[in-house]
Amino acid sequence: MNHLKSAGARAWLATACLVACSVAGAGTATPAEPPLTNKPTTDTRPPAPAFSRPSMAEVNSPAVLRAYLRTKDEVRGSRYARRTNHFCFVKQAPRAGLDGDTASIWMIWHEGGEILNSAGSAATGDDAVSLGRSEALAKSVNLATDVVESPAQIAGSTFLVDRAWVDHIVGACKKTGHTVTIKPATKKAL
Repeated sequence: MNHLKSAGARAWLATACLVACSVAGAGTATPAEPPLTNKPTTDTRPPAPAFSRPSMAEVNSPAVLRAYLRTKDEVRGSRYARRTNHFCFVKQAPRAGLDGDTASIWMIWHEGGEILNSAGSAATGDDAVSLGRSEALAKSVNLATDVVESPAQIAGSTFLVDRAWVDHIVGACKKTGHTVTIKPATKKAL
């Protein structure tokens, strides 16, 4: 059952990404003006943090992503490193009003159905292997098991997120993120 649920989440993410990419290329409409009211605003939540395209130094290098995929394959018994994988990186500004909050680099791994708060590094060599392994073993949002429909369903959990949050991150990545495609490593000639 979990396998079916996981496959469904990956299919949902792939479809959402495909639709977002198609819409992004079609142009943008002018947003409608908000209605004018004399009612005072009672929403005390801080404004949503801004998203931007991360610099190349903040995006994991292909070497890091290959080490990430190899480690995922070792842990899961999968074969992701043997096929093409797509990652999208988007930078989220620190949240206003939260002391000590720092910017986040969100990494969406489309084929694996995961979202990770990435360290983001253009590392090479042994540093790339180490970072790739540590990110593969870090807690990520599994889109098959960690997403609920409403914030009320999170109920104090430290790992569940709601569907609106996922949609927000995926949408921001499609709009302003940086996509990296990792093709399977080719065997070196003997």
